[in-house]
Amino acid sequence: MNETKYGDVSVFDGFVESPSPSAPVSHVIVSGGGLKYNKGKPPMELIEPLFELAMARVLGFGAAKYTTAAASGRDNWKKGIPIRDLIGSMKRHLAAWARGIDNDEESSESHLAHLAVNAMFAFWLAQMRPDLDDRDGVKR
Repeated sequence: MNETKYGDVSVFDGFVESPSPSAPVSHVIVSGGGLKYNKGKPPMELIEPLFELAMARVLGFGAAKYTTAAASGRDNWKKGIPIRDLIGSMKRHLAAWARGIDNDEESSESHLAHLAVNAMFAFWLAQMRPDLDDRDGVKR
């Protein structure tokens, strides 16, 4: 195994040894001989591209479905959907998938991708529109 030292960082055949336990190896990247420290940044490369693509197809379907002559449906969900409605939708998609139905009948896209998109909506709305967070036990 070949080792190259860059200050406190050791590079072994293209793999990096972290300079400290608080800087995980996965957050120090070697590219073309240069070092890039991504400590503290979310590792976006860990999100599965096929899953992102499935979510994008569901989002595109929804944007088309909710587009009217007066408005684009692209961010229709940001106008506001009560979170309990999103929970109901997530439960329906999960129940269909659990029964062995892989794809939504209307969109032909994955029930799990629909569930994930609804979870994204709920996450965003809980952060950005707490007035719509109508879950039981949530103080508004």
